[in-house]
Amino acid sequence: MWIRPLDVPHLIQARTYPVEGSLVLDLHDAAGLAGGRFALEAGPDGASCVPTRRDADLSMDIGEFGTLWLGDESATRLVSLGRVEEHHAGAAARADALLRAGRRPWCPDSF
Repeated sequence: MWIRPLDVPHLIQARTYPVEGSLVLDLHDAAGLAGGRFALEAGPDGASCVPTRRDADLSMDIGEFGTLWLGDESATRLVSLGRVEEHHAGAAARADALLRAGRRPWCPDSF
């Protein structure tokens, strides 16, 4: 399954998070539609996401963010593959704790 994020703050606020935590994500979008730097504050009771100028914890292409947002991929794995850049030690592990889901993404439609 694949998702192309266009409204990052809305996506971040629309899902649930198993633990409390925060991340600053620097998202690159070659199409210029959804990139930017966003501060995520999340927990079991909800999340907020706002544009920020704070230093990024993680940098990635918008497509990689879509993969992480779906909850089935590991930020730590993507860092080791060179697809995500970790700017602060432990940020990828924090992203895993926040974004990994207990169930794989699923779509009932066959394409």
